[in-house]
Amino acid sequence: MNSDFNSSIFISKVNNMMKLIYNYISLNKLDEVIQFMSDDLYNRFKENIDNNTNNNCRVIYDEVNVNSEIKNITNMNDYIMIDVRCNIKFLKYYVSLEDGSYISGDKDNRINKVLNVTLKRKSNVKDTNTFDLSNENKTV
Repeated sequence: MNSDFNSSIFISKVNNMMKLIYNYISLNKLDEVIQFMSDDLYNRFKENIDNNTNNNCRVIYDEVNVNSEIKNITNMNDYIMIDVRCNIKFLKYYVSLEDGSYISGDKDNRINKVLNVTLKRKSNVKDTNTFDLSNENKTV
């Protein structure tokens, strides 16, 4: 790992990345955060958004709070893989696409999810903004 690596800054960036993903899912604008996801993860989220759209609704992830920690760092020849455990809390409910009215879900009690993610980047890159979310053990 590069000596410029700062774990606190990295964790802050991971937390912000996860918040962005949830927010853009709520906005049905997944393409805005595609750079953070593997093709498989993007396709799973896209399928969920499409199913909601077909049912004339949108999922809302509200008050998203993320607390992450690095679990493992693996240096490979061309890549660095960082395993991160993300504790995510949020409100989740559904609204109508027609008028934004509440359909279902709980707007008062937070859901707590633990996501184990692996972030990957090329070894020779110094900027930690270049990490991609390449694996997720649980769906959002």
